[in-house]
Formats: sequence, structure tokens, C-alpha cells
Amino acid sequence: MIFLSKHVSEFLYPINDESHCGEYLKLNKNIFRPLRNDFNIAQTALRKLIQNPSDDQIELLEEDCHQSWMTLSNSLGEIFQTRSRDIELITWFITSQLLLDKSLSAAAHSLSWLVQLVDSHWSTLNPVLPEAKLKSSEEKAQASEQADAKMKAFFQMVGDSEESSLLYAPLLLLPLVGNVTFYQFQSAERRGELNELKQKVTPWVAQERELITTKIKNTALFIEQLERLSELVDQRAAMFGVKAASFSFVRSLFSKLDKAFVQLTGIRLATETSHTACQAENVELAKTTASPFPQEQESVEPSVLAAVQATSNLHAENLSQLATTNNMNRDLAFHLLREVSDYFRLSEPHSPVSFLLEKAIRWGYLSLPELMQEMMKEQNGDVLDQAFEAAGLDHTEQFVLPQIEQRTGLTVHPFSAETGKSGKSIKEQQTQGHSNDQTEKTLSSMPAAQVKTEQQIEQTTTSTAKQDDQQTQQQSEQPQQKQQTLLSW
Repeated sequence: MIFLSKHVSEFLYPINDESHCGEYLKLNKNIFRPLRNDFNIAQTALRKLIQNPSDDQIELLEEDCHQSWMTLSNSLGEIFQTRSRDIELITWFITSQLLLDKSLSAAAHSLSWLVQLVDSHWSTLNPVLPEAKLKSSEEKAQASEQADAKMKAFFQMVGDSEESSLLYAPLLLLPLVGNVTFYQFQSAERRGELNELKQKVTPWVAQERELITTKIKNTALFIEQLERLSELVDQRAAMFGVKAASFSFVRSLFSKLDKAFVQLTGIRLATETSHTACQAENVELAKTTASPFPQEQESVEPSVLAAVQATSNLHAENLSQLATTNNMNRDLAFHLLREVSDYFRLSEPHSPVSFLLEKAIRWGYLSLPELMQEMMKEQNGDVLDQAFEAAGLDHTEQFVLPQIEQRTGLTVHPFSAETGKSGKSIKEQQTQGHSNDQTEKTLSSMPAAQVKTEQQIEQTTTSTAKQDDQQTQQQSEQPQQKQQTLLSW
């Protein structure tokens, strides 16, 4: 069972008239034991999968793991609708959703459901101990015992460390981009090989941008619901005078996951307020802007129409609107520049073109004092430092661009020797003549003052190389890493 948004409301209906969340299943061993067995089988299958299996075993183990957790998920889904809603069982269910739905949507929805149960049905949410199991006879003390039992039911999910959390292993297997998992990202980060991993996944980022954005949104939603759950649990613990379950380790895990997406892909969510406002303005302006060429108007970005309309009616009241629109256009332009940079990084890794483009992107987001400081720094370094800074090789990591909702223009495809540099077959490339013409028009429309010709780049590189040759003999020591990079040119 994959938990969808519609299931949240369906699973909030009362199970029976006596108790909204049904019976405490641990007292009914005929039902609880089979569920516990299914959970143990699923856990065993997961452990086998994360213990570095051989290539010929991994496909079979993945299928076995998926089937085991699907069986548990189906059994729990039926129990939640007809017999019981229990905190411990729900944590098993959330774990299954992490493994069954790689977009993280099901996990976020299931956690949202748990939050609503804690918020609205705390007293009937299992575990609800029978009076015979309670040590005290006083009503207040009994309420504290019930609350303490509920806090302990969270323990499997929250753990006493990140590694002991029930959600830790499923997150390690989560693919971030392509087949690169969260575990592989953390391993590369520990070994200092993050830049190599970024270069490896660059082609897939362009292809999977929509899926990656969905994962990032669901990660943010999961963290938001986790914060809400932690707040509610703290309130209940304070109310009944018991120790609250700590969600700090789970929160840390998902925060690291969120940062991993940003570091690996450069994609981050725009603020909801600015995005909503800009989208509404663009739609409204696109509707009210008339054009004598309707066919051409359909292909124009709403943000471009908004910029034209706002510029033609510039006054004090729409200055903020114009600033927002121009900012979106600017971000879009830098995204297009990033795609051009990615193309040269893949097709011409020996060339400084991609580094120069990345330098332009980074400089585009610097404030004036920061830009002046960096330009003065270039003048004060030695010849080798100046060469690296001029070529953009002093910053190997890509600048994280703001996320935009709609993107047009160039699209980078994975490099493939069999299909050509665009990653597509020759036949597919021929069928895209119209779009290629549009791309050429876009590039040709750029101001000449902002583009260096190949001759200028070649002259600059030659001049820098001569200066380097003249002063290399005068310097007894040079950084080994820089010499190796220059030799690779």
C-alpha cells in the first residue's frame, strides 16, 4: 500500500463508537504476532540489502526487500482502517513508505496523518493501557502512565542516535539523483570526493529536475510535520509531567538529506511567498497584455510579458513588482548559463570555458563590495594565482542558484559517444531544427560586449602562459595541485 493524500482523511474516521483509534493490539496476540513477524521479515530483508551484496545478488535482494515491506504495509493499512491505530505500528508504516515510494510523498503524508492523530485523538491513540496494567489508582497518575507509554512507543522511530533510528537504513538507500544514494553521497563527502560525484550526476540533474524538485519539496514537508509532531509531543509531556520523546536525531537525518539534495544538484526551493506573488502577477499581466501577433505571444514567457508591461508603465506603485519580475528573469538567465557551462564541462573537460562561465555566475550574485574585493585580490597574487583566478579555477564548486518554477531555453542532455554530444540520436537531433533555430536566435541576441570571442580567449590564455613560463624559473616552489591542473590543460 502506498499512502496517498486522500488516505489521510480516510484514516481519520473513527474505527468504532467505543474508541476512535480502536483496541490496543498487543493485548490481542493472534493479530499482533503475525504483524510482528512481517515486520521482522522486512527488517531482515533490509539488513541484507545494506550489507554490500554482490552485483549478481542485489537485484534479487531489492525485489525481496520491496515485497516484504509491501506485505507489511498492506497488512498495517487494513489494521488501521478496521482494528487499531497504534503509534508503534504507525512508525513501522512510515518506514515502509520511505522504502516503497522514492519520491518521499507517501512518507510525508503518513507522518502528517500521525500528527493529526496526536493533535486530535491523543487520549484514544494507542497504546492505551488497560487499568489492570496501571500501577496507580489515582486518575492523574494513571494519565501520566498512559502518556509515558505513548512516549515510549515513539522510541523505535526516534532512536537514541541517528544510526539507531528506524528511518536511518531506508534513508541510506534513498536515490538522490539517478542511482546515487544518500549513502553514496555521505561516503563521498567523508572521503573528500564530493566534486567528482557532482560531475558524475550533472547529466542526470537536467533530466530529473522535476523529480528532484518533488523529493526536495517532500523532504521539506516531512521536516515541517516532524517539527509539528515534536511540538505536540512536548506539550503532552509537559501536561502530564513525563519525559518527552526526542526527535532531534530524526530531524538531523532529514536536515542532512535536504542539504545533500542542494549540494549535489544545486536545486533549492524558492520562498513560497515570492513565488506565489510573482506567479499571480505574471498570469494577470499575461492576460491583460495584448499583442498583434497572437502566435508569437503564445511562445513568450509570462515573466517576459510582465517585464515589458511593467517597464512601459513604470511608476512608484509598481517598482516592487518590476524588481520581482526582473529578479526572476535574471535567475532564469543564470540557469541557462549554468546549462551551457555543464555542456562544456562534459564535452570539453580540458577547456577553461566551463570555469569561466561558473565564474560569471558566481560574480553575478556577489555584492559590489565583495566583487571589488575579489578583483583587487586578483591583482595582488603571484602569476600562477592570477592565472587560476582569471580562468575561474580557484573555485571548483558550483554556485547554488535560486530555484525557478518554469525554465526555458537550452537543455543539457547527457554526453554519449554513441548518440552524439547532445545525448540524442542523429534522427532526434534532425527533428529539432526549429528549437535549434530558436536557440541560435537567443544566443545571437546577447550583447556583443558581454561575450568574449574565441580569439580573445585564446590570446588571453597564450599571454598568461607566456608570463607563467617567464616567472616559473624564478619561483622555487609552486603548489603541486595547481601545477597538475595547468599541465592537464
